[in-house]
Amino acid sequence: MAKTSLARFWGNPRKTITITRTAIWALLAVVCAAAAPRPAGATIASSILIDEASGRLLQGYRPDSPHPPASLAKLMTLYLAFEALEQGKISLATPVEVSFRAAAMSPSKLYLRPGQEPTVELLILATAVKSANDAAAALGEHLAGGSEAAFAQRMTAKARELGMRSTVFANASGLPGGAYTTARDMATLARAIHTRFPKYSHYFSRRYFQYGARTYRNTNRLLHTRSEVDGMKTGYTRASGFNLVASAEYRNQKVILVVLGGRTSSQRYRHAESLLGVAYRGLPATPPANVAVAAKKEDFAKKDDDDDDDEAVKPAVTPKKPQGFSLIPRAEASTRYRDEDSRNGTHGITRYGVQVGSYRNRSQAQNAAQKAYYSVPAAFRSGSTRIAVIPVKYGRKTQYAARLLGFNHSAASNTCRHLARRGLPCQTVSYSLQSAALPATPDVPNRADDDDDDDRPAIKTKAKAKKSVAKRNSRKSLRRYHASR
Repeated sequence: MAKTSLARFWGNPRKTITITRTAIWALLAVVCAAAAPRPAGATIASSILIDEASGRLLQGYRPDSPHPPASLAKLMTLYLAFEALEQGKISLATPVEVSFRAAAMSPSKLYLRPGQEPTVELLILATAVKSANDAAAALGEHLAGGSEAAFAQRMTAKARELGMRSTVFANASGLPGGAYTTARDMATLARAIHTRFPKYSHYFSRRYFQYGARTYRNTNRLLHTRSEVDGMKTGYTRASGFNLVASAEYRNQKVILVVLGGRTSSQRYRHAESLLGVAYRGLPATPPANVAVAAKKEDFAKKDDDDDDDEAVKPAVTPKKPQGFSLIPRAEASTRYRDEDSRNGTHGITRYGVQVGSYRNRSQAQNAAQKAYYSVPAAFRSGSTRIAVIPVKYGRKTQYAARLLGFNHSAASNTCRHLARRGLPCQTVSYSLQSAALPATPDVPNRADDDDDDDRPAIKTKAKAKKSVAKRNSRKSLRRYHASR
């Protein structure tokens, strides 16, 4: 049997050549895969690091491999919005009517209502900071005369104009729909935004923005943990994985990095940090002190800083006794922090806020803080101004301090004077950014919505909805049973 099969095999030379050719191609594929410069310890689809000034490639791993863009597509949406602002077609104060289609977008979203008319600036902030799909869709529809499909065609045409030859966009938000891009094309787009619209680049560096009574945090965690990072955008879908475009500046060198297809959020940020390390190799000095600290963090979700200071360098020494928020007047509090920081060998960064009372339950404090927030003049507020409710223990009892945080010294004093004139009790307080992370505040009821995995659906909300439906059904069946008897 074996001899017959062997004779047949050797008797067919065409088959022999085919098998040999297939084996050769398979061997070449294995060799090429082994020789490819895979990033150490990272499981990503592709990445690239370029110098922003010259566009020179510093490092790349499969930079031209096609990949779904997810919410990175919003960078092109914002590019076209900035272009319309430059051309005078719209202004930051232009109202945009939200359509039913835009309002029905899946999370992450701002939960805009159909018929609502937010301004162009609010939609830009929500798209850049919160990565809100409904805001991006509303902005795209407005720029294209009501059709998001037409806007997607404009996005693709603009990509070709910028030299992004391997990119096709399907919608303004980046939700799944057949779009694809490459790491090189995304770096080209980010460089074009910084080069052509420098006065609008600050929207990508905003760590927080306030809409109504809620404070939304920027989805880019590197913006909160590394002082040299100044933007730009994250993205996630199940098909695309975890993506990131980031820009950084250190010692007059500006770089842009792109990471596509990370399996987890931590892998995405770890690989981004390794790319930043490559950028620092050619520089004479070592990176900032907090870079060494941030590089050791295994999971940014557990160690997120909640500060909104100006990009100040923080020393790596941790205070022995972490300080919380101060409930004493500003002058005494700042002196106390300064003394303790000097004893511990650190230099605390002091920020200021206002306290509008202390209450027995959290909801009262939240309402008081919201009322005070809406009473603060817009001139004193900034994108970092936010509501905070701080639990404070007095013996066995716990009270809740209602506060507005994120002011500088003069803005906090002026805010307190203004609130006092309106009959609201107010005192200035200070807190140290060298202290432990801020306590969680109740102004964000659903944390799943504020994760940096911006296109992930809110699973918890659906589970609760299913449970409530099951309860109603059981009650109905119980009523029918009693009625039948």
